[in-house]
Amino acid sequence: MTGPASCEITGRWRIVEADLWDRDFLDLGEPAYLQIGNYGWAEFAFGAVNATAELEYGRCIVFFRWSGFDRT
Repeated sequence: MTGPASCEITGRWRIVEADLWDRDFLDLGEPAYLQIGNYGWAEFAFGAVNATAELEYGRCIVFFRWSGFDRT
């Protein structure tokens, strides 16, 4: 799995808002983030969750399978 050339969503993104959790929970363990790599991977952390994901890229969508742990 590889990312498309010049994919605009790759990089590290700060998670600042979520429907289910407030900002204090999102940043519980560390500042919440989603990092999308160029070569079929992603990593994210928010609240008590820290996980990695395998990505597949479509023309205008990203699919993922993830594994990780919840520290609660």
